[in-house]
Amino acid sequence: MTLKPPAFPIALALALVLAPLGVSAQRAPVPLPQEVGAEAAWAAFKARPMTEELGAQFERLANLLDENGEVGDEVCLSNTLRELEAEIPVSIALWWMQSDCAERLGDAAAAERSLEGFASLARYALENAPDRNSGAAPTPIASELDLWFLLRGLEMELGYVYIDTLSGGPYSPFQVSLWDPLEKREHLLSLDFIDILMQMVGAAGELRSPSTRIALRTTYLQSSAEFSAALPSAQALRLVDAIRAPEKERSARLSALAGEGDFHAAERLFRICAIVRRTGCGTQLVDALLPYAEAGIAEATTMLGTVQALGLGVRRDARAAERLYARADERLGDFGSSLAAARLWLQPPAFGELPKPLAERIERAAREGYAEAHDLLLLNAIAEEIRRGASPRRLRKLEHADRSDSAWVRTGYGMALLESDPDAGLVHLIEGARRGGFGNVNALLVAMSRTGKQPLDEAELMSFHSTAGYGGRTDSALWVGRHYRKQNRTLEARSWLIGAAQLGSSDGAYEAAELLVDTWPGDDSLASAAALLEALLERGPRADAERLLADLLIQGVGGVQADRPRAAKLLRALHARGDAQASSLLASNLLLGTLEAEAGENPRQMLEAIAAKGGSQAMAALAQFIYTGDIPGEAADAWAWWRKAIEAGDPSARNNLAWTQCVSADPRFRKVDEGLAEANRMGDPAALPTAYRDTVATCFAANGDFDRAIELEQSILDELQAAGAPEAGLGYFRDKLALFQRGEVFLEERAHFGGAAPESDAAPEASAASESR
Repeated sequence: MTLKPPAFPIALALALVLAPLGVSAQRAPVPLPQEVGAEAAWAAFKARPMTEELGAQFERLANLLDENGEVGDEVCLSNTLRELEAEIPVSIALWWMQSDCAERLGDAAAAERSLEGFASLARYALENAPDRNSGAAPTPIASELDLWFLLRGLEMELGYVYIDTLSGGPYSPFQVSLWDPLEKREHLLSLDFIDILMQMVGAAGELRSPSTRIALRTTYLQSSAEFSAALPSAQALRLVDAIRAPEKERSARLSALAGEGDFHAAERLFRICAIVRRTGCGTQLVDALLPYAEAGIAEATTMLGTVQALGLGVRRDARAAERLYARADERLGDFGSSLAAARLWLQPPAFGELPKPLAERIERAAREGYAEAHDLLLLNAIAEEIRRGASPRRLRKLEHADRSDSAWVRTGYGMALLESDPDAGLVHLIEGARRGGFGNVNALLVAMSRTGKQPLDEAELMSFHSTAGYGGRTDSALWVGRHYRKQNRTLEARSWLIGAAQLGSSDGAYEAAELLVDTWPGDDSLASAAALLEALLERGPRADAERLLADLLIQGVGGVQADRPRAAKLLRALHARGDAQASSLLASNLLLGTLEAEAGENPRQMLEAIAAKGGSQAMAALAQFIYTGDIPGEAADAWAWWRKAIEAGDPSARNNLAWTQCVSADPRFRKVDEGLAEANRMGDPAALPTAYRDTVATCFAANGDFDRAIELEQSILDELQAAGAPEAGLGYFRDKLALFQRGEVFLEERAHFGGAAPESDAAPEASAASESR
């Protein structure tokens, strides 16, 4: 093995995630695998919080190798490898490198000790390899480097290696095929280190959300791929591009990648052509699989058997299919290849009947005592019943399906019952989800959406959506983000909504941007909101996103570069299409002078015309401009417009009315008792956004209830600090809290108050409230 896979992309990914955490480097020592066994060593290692220092140890290990992937003599003579034992003792690469050094230095005892460490971890990888297509957790490794040194140490022939970033679920494993020339059999390994990192950064306090996982994986893939187009990371990125290609190009691109040595591309082509379409894609599929089958790869041989069984691009030949299935099983051992193929066919979203020769192979396995084969045959019978119309009478005859311990049998049986008895079907789907993993949970959530029924309590519904969303289900990631937002858990809501956006949700992208704006603590995070909106608008026009982006471009704060001409263009285009909210925003900024009016534009008339048609935002704007003196009017006129806006459903009108009545220094507008009543009508302060909660606190202070005001203002500070808000963004709230602690009220300073003198010349020194409340 001469390839040196870079490990420091892991350190880059960790820096991205860990930078705001400031976690301590103190960690409990991890026992050595040769002393306690690999499983116990891994359990101890995963329990440690990941730190930037620990991430640097992975980089340090990789940098010990020369350009040929070898350990130099100077490394062997140093104490570096022994030092790393305390940091990453579960690294296969570490123990192999130690063994190599000990042999060169003639230290037999050290060589034996290091070989024991390597052997313990290598056996764990081989003996605990999950069954392919079972959904079971992959075997953990510490880094990609471990994969290559495992291959070197095992001295087996590499059939293929690829990173699976396409299958749903929490993992992005290396899938590996190895041929053992001594045992004369093929081994299929599944090795993952991304989820290990996620567990450890979770122990360090980082959120276990899809956006964190995607950040880790993407940083690793992109950074690693820069070193060589031959690395699995580069292959994975090319495959994702092919999958995202227009449908008419997809098969050809996958076929080309398969021809370049990417077995994963051939496997994905088989899924599309044989399982989803069942059209065969002409001869493309055979051409893609044949070289791998000729090389002896069991999975490719089984897939060719299915091609023969179904006559996809070739003449249907059941006998040829049976021979190919038998050959693949012989290579993999027992009925391993046939069982894996059956699992693939009998799990949603495929969930089709098995090709007859494959079904006969599974029947033989059942007769020879393979317990899983009985479950697969039961699933096959369920699939057949679904094809035939899922008669309740015939379904009841499926022996023990309703009492099966198999998660997939319960899921399949529930799917079969959905049409005739949705409630009973959901009962079995729920049981399948409780017993199974991502696929079972996803099947349940799809069924709930399809039937419109929701039989779960909130805690279990949250658990299932979290599992599915973390595993890549877009709708679930969005659901979790919205759930956290309703609970006013800003940090979690932001992370999950951004994750939903990264998974392709347009609503997730918009709502994440909106949340970043609504909870802006005064840092550069508005730039992230603008980036989300720009990316969203690249997919096509969307009015709410255009309005929010225009507002950000007008303000030019929070890391966003002001571009008022572009903002005006966006708003005028929406105004021309009759968008009342955009028209109100345009008119308001024309009236303020932040945008230049064109010939014939009268912003006050625009607002009044929109308000007359029921535009709540225009009503609220007219109220605000009367208060600030930008248009003439009395306090009663402002109150009337605000209350009309509230009745029309404007989301911020009640907050702005309460704020004005509680903070105004103009005696015409200062009505603190009415302001507190309006604030209380907004609901439970703990569930309100930051700006609205600040309004409630301010109104309590204005009415002399400083204890309640202090409590709410302190809760805002605590929440912002927990979300990692910069100190500069906390100043307003700190000053406000100090003001209330001194028993003083907050009065809003303005350049003018409609001609009336302020109530007091001594307005508090606290910052004025944010313009966007």
